[in-house]
Amino acid sequence: MHELSIAQQLIAITNEHLPNEPAPRVLRIKIRLGEFSCVHQDSLSNAFTMLAQGTAMEKTELVIERIPIALYCPTCDLVSDSAHGVQSLRCPQCNSPTGDIRRGQELDLEWVELAPEDDLETQATYESQKSEFAQDSCQQD
Repeated sequence: MHELSIAQQLIAITNEHLPNEPAPRVLRIKIRLGEFSCVHQDSLSNAFTMLAQGTAMEKTELVIERIPIALYCPTCDLVSDSAHGVQSLRCPQCNSPTGDIRRGQELDLEWVELAPEDDLETQATYESQKSEFAQDSCQQD
């Protein structure tokens, strides 16, 4: 299940780009997920929810925009959405076979929405997590 490692990377990348002080609460993360990306949307959402438990992203909403497959047909010199998705890599105009996929393989982190700095819940969550992290760090030594 590679969705688990993708969810881990989404969390890691988001954490890398967050300011340290004050620790913000992440409200939403938006990704673009191509129909031909070989990533199962529900599995990714479930993996993200599972991995985010007990972290600053526990209540984060994962927003997933599905991107349809678009094919380039050299016969028609046309880029168009595939009429049959991943089931048929044929030009919807002339029915010629084509493997030139121009869109639909994406897996992009688009944006991260943070709670406002004056959000009191954010500060309480941060202080609680900071304390738990310090305890865990001491126990690992």
